[in-house]
Amino acid sequence: MARPSAYADWVVSNPPYGRSSSGRLNPKEEKALARHEIAASLLDVLKAARYFLKPRGRAAFIYPARRTAGLISAMRETGLEPKRLQVVYSYPGDEGSFVLVEAVKDGGEELKILPPFFIYDQARRYSPEMQRLYKDRAAKG
Repeated sequence: MARPSAYADWVVSNPPYGRSSSGRLNPKEEKALARHEIAASLLDVLKAARYFLKPRGRAAFIYPARRTAGLISAMRETGLEPKRLQVVYSYPGDEGSFVLVEAVKDGGEELKILPPFFIYDQARRYSPEMQRLYKDRAAKG
């Protein structure tokens, strides 16, 4: 069933991370499609998000930190203006692994950089932020 455009307040996406021509492709088709831009490019995903969002609707994406410049450039190209960005780190002292980016359809230019999010602490246990995330999710059932 086709959906009308401009009906969603939010779109949340975990788009394929790798270009179709980069890295090893998983032999399992569903994993290869999920991880590489085979069936849809980043630009395709962003255009789809824009299509479904209401005016001033919001979209959230998680993407590899190493591809942040391309993500932000493509978001702006499709009319999704980045508003908040948070770098996700496995451990304190590591390089960022992922970015979480929130965008607004046809929003004005202004980007807030949030504090870093650490998955683990120095003792290799879940960080307080990660523990809160799990606790909040468990409480909501």
